[in-house]
Amino acid sequence: MASCDVIVVGMRCAGAALALLLVRAGHSVLALGRASFPSDTVSTHFLRPRTTAFLAKWGLLDSLAAYQAEFRRRRRRLHLPSKARQSWGGE
Repeated sequence: MASCDVIVVGMRCAGAALALLLVRAGHSVLALGRASFPSDTVSTHFLRPRTTAFLAKWGLLDSLAAYQAEFRRRRRRLHLPSKARQSWGGE
């Protein structure tokens, strides 16, 4: 049977970040989450002001920015009414 150093239960913002840091520190990690991924959960669509500094430190900020640009490009193709785009933060 395989073994691991740490089991992280819950793979949302905090659990995923913890698992990432533990793996980068050289630990063997088993990550358990209830949902399938990627998930589109509203609770993860807001970044607190200090969050971007952590994402940059962990080497994830550029990937997130690229994902955001692709998301906005795809959303424009949905032809949402302008009021709906404004409520989503679009132009």
